Amino acid sequence: MSAYPHWFDPNRYGDDEQYLTKLDEAKARMMMCGQVFYGWSMYEVDGVFLKSIKRNGTIITDEERTQVIRLMFKFEDKRAEA
Repeated sequence: MSAYPHWFDPNRYGDDEQYLTKLDEAKARMMMCGQVFYGWSMYEVDGVFLKSIKRNGTIITDEERTQVIRLMFKFEDKRAEA
């Protein structure tokens, strides 16, 4: 994040307070953000897929296990709720 220090400058986003350190600036900026992360879930899905059928009738398949991770976010927008 050192390449983008202006992202953590709360004065860029309408704050006009003076801060003693860059760390205080970053904390103030983070406090401007709302809580949007509400949880996660993880599960595995197994599957078998038809790859090909040989002339002699032999069926060739691919087996696969996929790990799925879901992140839940909830954005509140008073304008959208009206």
